[in-house]
Amino acid sequence: MVTQHRLKDLLIYDENSGIFYWKNPTASWIKPGDIAGGLESDGAIRIKIDGKLYLAHRLAWFFFYGKWPDGCLDHINRKRADNRIKNLRLATRSENGQNSNVRKDNRSGTTGVFFRPDTGKWRAVICVNQKKVNLGSFDSKLSAIAARKIAEKKYFPFKVYSEGRIEEEMMR
Repeated sequence: MVTQHRLKDLLIYDENSGIFYWKNPTASWIKPGDIAGGLESDGAIRIKIDGKLYLAHRLAWFFFYGKWPDGCLDHINRKRADNRIKNLRLATRSENGQNSNVRKDNRSGTTGVFFRPDTGKWRAVICVNQKKVNLGSFDSKLSAIAARKIAEKKYFPFKVYSEGRIEEEMMR
């Protein structure tokens, strides 16, 4: 594992842009000032240091705070390549999962709401402490979405819900 001293010797971190730049590159084809790392297919940026790949958001936390994050780091705006320190927060696995985008195959537009063709009804569910909670079956999609939003407020009171997006009550 890279030390903070080694990290700061090799890289410069711009906390306003979230971008790392090479200060003392370890490869001959990299020049000082080049952007470090590359965008991966999952949307995250990874940087290779001394033969090991690191997630840039974890490096940003370590660079800025001087210690590795315990557990998950969440991108508040849900953009995995945005590694500005003000866009990163410590989160439990559950909190990190709550702040995720709607899946591409989701037809309702709301996480935890889906249509059951076998019953002709809309179903709403929510995961709490890694357990699925059934919120019921509904004749309309809007009723299922409303049930899901009420459950989110009940089970996740630390979040503020506005305009259909989950946002942090206060930026850390």
